Amino acid sequence: MMPTDVMPTQAGSKWKNHSAKCRRYSLDESTFDVLNDETLYFLGLYMADGNIYQYKNRSASPVISLSLDEKDKMFLESVKKMFSSSHKIHLHNGAAYLSFSSSKIADALIALGITPRKSKSCKFDDALRPNLHVWRGVIDGDGWIGTKTDKRSYGAYEYPYLELNGSEALCKQFLKFLHKTTSFTGNVQKKQRTHRVSTCGRKAFTAIQILYPNGCFSIPRKRRAAKLILEKFGEKYVQ
Repeated sequence: MMPTDVMPTQAGSKWKNHSAKCRRYSLDESTFDVLNDETLYFLGLYMADGNIYQYKNRSASPVISLSLDEKDKMFLESVKKMFSSSHKIHLHNGAAYLSFSSSKIADALIALGITPRKSKSCKFDDALRPNLHVWRGVIDGDGWIGTKTDKRSYGAYEYPYLELNGSEALCKQFLKFLHKTTSFTGNVQKKQRTHRVSTCGRKAFTAIQILYPNGCFSIPRKRRAAKLILEKFGEKYVQ
């Protein structure tokens, strides 16, 4: 289990915190004070699909935003519940997003590696790196799980596939997680403006089995995809 004393104190914040006294909507700013399976998952999801930014008016508190595919709009209700938030979920150009202002939550995210302008350099604090709940959140956001089919001389060959796209540093951390949990020995690949780690077959099946156990907290469509793979290939890969 993760230690629960890794949160920064508000005294060390670089932001001017006007959010609490000016707040129009409810928000529990202590959400990440204690880390559990659910909040660890959301740290991973925020690493993938979250954003921290400051308006030009530097006296304002930073804004924390999470954007998901519009089909996952209902899952953002789980995010609101975690933060005890009354903020509205907005829809725009096929995406659903939730945003709010909080200096304390921004500090907590930054301390764990989820920084502003993180797309090219993001990586987790070492305390989070081996945690499967964190990586499930990352895969739900910036990963892909499914099946691929190759044509062989004897016919079509279908196999499980797992992929993560992100910064080089984050992909290297995920590569270490895969090596430890599945003995995967692949490499981080450069892919246009991003980087990628991918695995297939038995190693992908094992990774999905570890990341998506029964009853795990996850975006429903990703959890269903994982369940289908585990059911379809279980007889082949489980000894």
